[in-house]
Amino acid sequence: MERLTEERVTSGAKGQARDKLVRQGFIPIFVDDDLDSRLLVESAVEAGCAALEYTCRRADARTIIPWIKREFPHVAVLGASLVDGARAASFLSQTRSHFTTVEEMAELGVDGLVSFMRFRPETYRRYGGELILIPGVHGYNEALDELEKGADFIKLPGNTPWGAGLLSSAVDVTHSLFPTLVTGGCSMEMIPEFIRSGAVLIGAGFGMILKDEIKAGRAVSRKDIIPAIRRMLSVVREARGAHQPEFYQAIEQGRENPLAAGGWIS
Repeated sequence: MERLTEERVTSGAKGQARDKLVRQGFIPIFVDDDLDSRLLVESAVEAGCAALEYTCRRADARTIIPWIKREFPHVAVLGASLVDGARAASFLSQTRSHFTTVEEMAELGVDGLVSFMRFRPETYRRYGGELILIPGVHGYNEALDELEKGADFIKLPGNTPWGAGLLSSAVDVTHSLFPTLVTGGCSMEMIPEFIRSGAVLIGAGFGMILKDEIKAGRAVSRKDIIPAIRRMLSVVREARGAHQPEFYQAIEQGRENPLAAGGWIS
C-alpha cells in the first residue's frame, strides 16, 4: 500500500504538478488588482516560478489561464476562489460575470483547484485523479474530513487573530498530519513563523509581494517584480532550512516525493 501511494503521488501529470508546488514553496496568487496580468506572469516565470495560483476574482481568468498554458507549458496553474455548490455556483454564474465554476476551471486546463471552502465528494471523485485539490478549512475536523475525501493540501487562512498559532497549536495533537497551504497575511516577516508552525506551502497576492512598491505609488516593472518574488521564494527556502530540515534536505537533494520527508500525509 505504501508503494502504491508513493507511485500515485510522484507519477503522472498530477504528481509532476504537485512536485513543482512542493519544491517551489512560495506560490504567487493572482487576485483582483490593477496590475498587468501578462507582465506579472512573465516576471514570475523569469523569477523562477513553475507554479502559480490564478483566481476567478480576476476578471481575465478565462483568457489568461489558457494563455499561460500555451506560452509556459511547464508552469502548473491552480485555479482558485472556487465555490463548489450547485445552487451557489449557479447563482454566482448568473450574477458575477467573472465567476468560474469548478467545471469551467477544469476546462481551462488548470492543474489544480483551490477553494476558500470545502469541495463536494463528487468533485473529488471526478477530478481527484488528475487535478490537485486544495480545499479551504476553518477547523481541524474539517481538515480531517477533506483529507479523508482525498484533498492533496489543506488551505488555512493566515490573517486570523491566531496567526501562526492556528497551525502550531495543533501540530502535536494532530501528529503533524496536515500538509497545509497558508494564504492571507503572509508577509516576509510572518512567513518564517508559518513555516516553523508546519506550513508546507505559502501563498500571497501581489498586494503583499509588491506592497512597498505599491505604497510608494509608482508604476511597477519587471525590475520591481522579479526581485520581489525572488525575495519571497528565498524567505520560504531559508525558513524551511531552519525549521523543516529533513524536508529541506529532501528538496535540496532532489529526492523523489520530498513531501514524505516532512512527515505529512501524502
